[in-house]
Amino acid sequence: MNRRLSTLALAFFTSVIAFAAQAAEVKNIVIVHGALADGSGWRQATEILEKRGYAVTIVQQPITSLADDVAATNRAIH
Repeated sequence: MNRRLSTLALAFFTSVIAFAAQAAEVKNIVIVHGALADGSGWRQATEILEKRGYAVTIVQQPITSLADDVAATNRAIH
């Protein structure tokens, strides 16, 4: 049940992101994971977004310091 709920929530949030991006005609999406996860948790959302024509980058945060996390995100954006 929890897996089904998680999948449903992921699909919902992916649709919201895609809708918002589509409204702004954005084709590039950068996903930054939280401190208690890594980028692999966003693989399913990435696949959905890429099928809809978006270029998706997942920032793999080093989680060694805030400065290192910011640097990794900046490298992904630029």
